[in-house]
Amino acid sequence: MFDTIVFMRKDVLVLLCISALLFFLEDVPLKAENSWSSWRPTYIQTVDVSSENHSLYNNIAAITKDKRGLIWIATKGSGLVRYDGQHADVFRYSPTEKFSLPDNVIHTLAPTYDGGLLLGTDVAGVIRFDPKDNKFYSYPTDGYHNLGNRIYRIIADKNGGYWVGSDIGLSHIDSDLKSTHQIFVFCQAHGTCTSQTKSIWQDDDGTVFIATNTAILRRLASEQQFHPVHFSNISSRKIAKLGISALYRDHRGRLWIGTETQGVFYQAANGTLQQRPELSADSSFIRYHSIRDFIETNKNELWIGTEGSGIVAFNEATEKVRSIHRDTENPEIANSDSICSFYREKSGNIWIATDGNVAFYNAAEDHVFNFDDRNNDNLKALASRNVYSILVTKKGQIWLGLSNGQIDWLDKKHDLVRHLKLKGPPSGESIHSLIEMNDGSILVGSKGLNVIDPDKLNITPYFIEDLPKNLVINILIQKNDEIYIGTSEGLFVYNVISKELNHFTHDNDNKDSLSNNRILDLAFNNKGVLAIATAKGFSFYYPDSHHFDNIFHDERNENTLPNDYIASLAIDHKIIWAGIRGGLIYNSEERIKAFLPFLAISLDKSSLIYETIQSLENDTRNRLWMAGNEKIAVFDKSSKKIHLLSQRDNSEKVTYYPHSIAVGPEGEMLFGGSNGLTVIDKTFNPDDIPAFPTDLALTDIEINEKKIVYGKLPESGQATYLPSHIRSLRLRFALLDYASSHQIHYSYRLVGQDTQWLDLPPDTPPFVIYSHLPGGNFVFEIKAVVPGLNKPVFEAKYPFIVAHSWYELWPIRIIFVILSICGIYFIITSQTKTLRKIIEKRTFELQITNKRLKALANTDELTGLLNRRAFTSIFNEFCANFAQDHKKFSVFILDIDHFKVINDRDGHLAGDIVIQYIASKISDNIRDRDVAARYGGEEFVVILPNTEIKTAEVVATRIGKIISDKPVIYQDKKIPVTVSIGLAMIKVDDTPDSLLERADKRLYSAKEQGRNRVSS
Repeated sequence: MFDTIVFMRKDVLVLLCISALLFFLEDVPLKAENSWSSWRPTYIQTVDVSSENHSLYNNIAAITKDKRGLIWIATKGSGLVRYDGQHADVFRYSPTEKFSLPDNVIHTLAPTYDGGLLLGTDVAGVIRFDPKDNKFYSYPTDGYHNLGNRIYRIIADKNGGYWVGSDIGLSHIDSDLKSTHQIFVFCQAHGTCTSQTKSIWQDDDGTVFIATNTAILRRLASEQQFHPVHFSNISSRKIAKLGISALYRDHRGRLWIGTETQGVFYQAANGTLQQRPELSADSSFIRYHSIRDFIETNKNELWIGTEGSGIVAFNEATEKVRSIHRDTENPEIANSDSICSFYREKSGNIWIATDGNVAFYNAAEDHVFNFDDRNNDNLKALASRNVYSILVTKKGQIWLGLSNGQIDWLDKKHDLVRHLKLKGPPSGESIHSLIEMNDGSILVGSKGLNVIDPDKLNITPYFIEDLPKNLVINILIQKNDEIYIGTSEGLFVYNVISKELNHFTHDNDNKDSLSNNRILDLAFNNKGVLAIATAKGFSFYYPDSHHFDNIFHDERNENTLPNDYIASLAIDHKIIWAGIRGGLIYNSEERIKAFLPFLAISLDKSSLIYETIQSLENDTRNRLWMAGNEKIAVFDKSSKKIHLLSQRDNSEKVTYYPHSIAVGPEGEMLFGGSNGLTVIDKTFNPDDIPAFPTDLALTDIEINEKKIVYGKLPESGQATYLPSHIRSLRLRFALLDYASSHQIHYSYRLVGQDTQWLDLPPDTPPFVIYSHLPGGNFVFEIKAVVPGLNKPVFEAKYPFIVAHSWYELWPIRIIFVILSICGIYFIITSQTKTLRKIIEKRTFELQITNKRLKALANTDELTGLLNRRAFTSIFNEFCANFAQDHKKFSVFILDIDHFKVINDRDGHLAGDIVIQYIASKISDNIRDRDVAARYGGEEFVVILPNTEIKTAEVVATRIGKIISDKPVIYQDKKIPVTVSIGLAMIKVDDTPDSLLERADKRLYSAKEQGRNRVSS
């Protein structure tokens, strides 16, 4: 339903020049509270508002929310739409219906207290939608006052009535929704109108401002007349030429004025009319486009809606202006820069009406934002999407270690990202660790060591005699004059003063040696003891004596470590925290000395992290942050609560990398992974997030194929009375949470009819149909689960009372029993059984349909192979079974060579044909028991059970040769296709991630060797 899009700032060159000029004039350090403001992306989602045969393609004029929480959307030609996040009901003009919508062109909307709407149309004046009968009524109801034909603006006043701005002037509708009054009219006796009311604003104290083509008028709450607003620095004649189109009072009390061609002005505290240069008509932001509306975000950023320049955002804290508009290079971007209006919910969420689509800004997700290589602002795009390590220096600089020897520095002072790259063998290796040396230089751990001069941005090899060349560095840490280097070949300790290098490894004959050579993390306690996390237990290293104490898992002793794989460490005062496979453990120095066991923090498999905790970090608020393979959680040490953080949009799998976690210079948390750099505000507290202001509502009921009018739909707990002989009951429902409508999981049951909860398959519209309900009392129960923080669950109950048929009444039954005990009893029993069989049959058919939908959800639509989600489940089962039965299997990843070239040269349809061709060749050349799936866009993966690697290599080579031997034919054109294949066989210590990572590395090895080959 939602396609996530990211609007970023444009006109980079102009802003960079301004920033550089300011830098040379005055070198002022950034304010801490503002340092992320210009880096934070604005995430806006386009909303697919469609239902059955109805779709909105463009020309959205206005959006509002009614009393029940449903969204209403006005269009310029397609009528009126009611939207609940899952379904859309469309109201249009019908010549055969007396009370249908009289005009399909609607300019403005205002919700009424009775759950209805006031609509401002193009030629039919003001229209009222009455929810009690689903009919549309035209004003005036008393026949005396014309409110105008073209209505530009309707807003609620402070007394329950409504102000109406139109092509003839200003009118008012009283709180009874019947009486109307003309406040003033700009028209002459012969019908010519000299001006129009384009915008209305009412302050909290009751003062009303209106904007006409030629002036701004004001009426104080204590007055009855409107008077022109005068500005001391500009004449009324010049005001008349501005063409005023929009008004807005911000939280600081400034009155903002939008014009048709002259940009944006504001009324200063001294009563003058002022204009910022960035908001003038000829600025690179406005570009002479008309101003249509204003709104403020929760961050007190003023959004200006323009007709052609998208959204122009003014940040009060930084005094900066930026553009939020479409990007032709991004296919997911909104297809229009013409903003018609805004609607802000009480929660701070903002709906955006454009002439191209409906868009939605979710304010609740502002505490988390991401940077990656897809950033539309090239100066702030990372060199790679994969962030493997993070360093925050003493000066507050943020350095990122990326893939392929790339290093980025987030230079916030100059508002850009600086890119560096290693040379030689390290250029193909990921940057696993970054540390700041005592002299301020930055030591880089990848394949070997390099050092960065942060002033000159020079990179040079860091030579240590006797340190093996091309040694892959897992983790670095410095203490005093010694650098501790964790690798898969043990621990190296290098003294930068004496140049002495010590190498410590595991020795089976020495119980006091290092517990295991594969070092995963390092951390010092406050007494100078080094804690070492390895693939087999803990080691504690004492630098003075070069002595090791070890702690291992012992199956015979339940008080030992739960398992030996220690992935991450964090030390807080005298407490050592450790992330292991499937949990979080901790211990104190005193308990360790007394040989007391580690304690475990309970982790729930269903709702919290239950995977290897790869990174740990203490923040500035006595909280411990942890990152697993795919999830982030925070542990509050005071309350002992664990909160899971995950993005609601789970369409893209995210992997968080080991050691890629840090506390930012402002106390924010930084996480590195396959989605770039994730930033979480310092102020973020899961307990402070308010409950979702949403209802799990019935949004449509059909009884015997006849709809209940909107205003009579029941609320949760309210009983609905139904007549007897219910042939069909159709219930449509939705959780009114528009931020994640596509991700919500629904379950339902009709108590008295269904024996258990029934789950709706993913991506299935939430509605159910019951047929031939007998008389009695039923309760329709709904449950909705929202993915994300703590996975909140919403429940609602709707009672239904079905009237009994005459033959179901007990007096009649008694008479029937007396008159004809056998005959009548047989008839009633037979009829009841028939009804139950029909219900069971329908229920069975629904269950079969659900199973078919589930099968479709596991299949890639283009190729017919398994999709990524289904493959991941099967692959995890293979890996789990291997741990028990040790039956080996191989896996290979196949990637189409130069697929982007095919897409760009021959088109996406040709690309689809190539993908289908590759899928068919894979299917034709593997066994029935083998598993093949489409893993990504042009990437396939195959599992070969009970297959050694040499046999798997033969299969992979054969498939590659078959594909390369014969070109793909598309539109009488031959398209040569080759593939690169990376192959791996499972090992004893493999996890699903490590096995796939090994195959993936070999795939990239095949590509680096020239493509069209198999690497094993």
